[in-house]
Amino acid sequence: MIPSPPAYRSYLFDLDGVLVDTRDWVREAYRHTAARFGFDASDEALSELYGRPLLACYASLHTEGDPEALIDCHREFQRLNMNLQRLFPGARETLEELKRGGGLTALISSRSGPSLRVTLELFGLERGLDLIIWPEECAAHKPDPEPVHRALQGLGTDSGSALVIGDTPNDIRAGQAAGTDTAGAIYGFVGDAVALARPTHLIRDIREVRDLHPDSSHGDTEEGSNLSPKF
Repeated sequence: MIPSPPAYRSYLFDLDGVLVDTRDWVREAYRHTAARFGFDASDEALSELYGRPLLACYASLHTEGDPEALIDCHREFQRLNMNLQRLFPGARETLEELKRGGGLTALISSRSGPSLRVTLELFGLERGLDLIIWPEECAAHKPDPEPVHRALQGLGTDSGSALVIGDTPNDIRAGQAAGTDTAGAIYGFVGDAVALARPTHLIRDIREVRDLHPDSSHGDTEEGSNLSPKF
């Protein structure tokens, strides 16, 4: 049975906290690194950093540390503990169903390319994606809209028919700045706090993406929108 055409032409997904549950994998890597180098990696300290590139995160967490040593320690922990990652139920099927229905799918993640590729291969997600915007391709990262603009250009679609799906305010703000509709995943890293960025939609499960429809107030920004986030 061929799925009905999706409501949006293109779907731009974040990875961590949206398609793959990496909360323990990420948090434990920070805690392991903090224990070795002596700085604070409490939930409160990390709460504003999710969704940002690793270099920026460690520059904020440990201003006097050697960023390369911190990142090496973090990545080594993650390399040895890939088992802490879990695919969210329905993630692979959602991507593939959107594609079968004629939708276009892209990944826009701030995670480093080598690490990103390992996770995509681990869970077989690449076949459900038409395009991957590798963070190394971008001069700026979310909340800057550059990754979104690159994805739209690569897919050959415009912002008016696109949906950005993310679990942090940075994801939502990147979509808003590019003029797309947005969906905030409240099951991800920051939970309900993603609603503070005023996404067009809120979702409790990745499978809900298939039932979302464009909003008539499309293109409003966080500051100018009169939308209430909706479940």
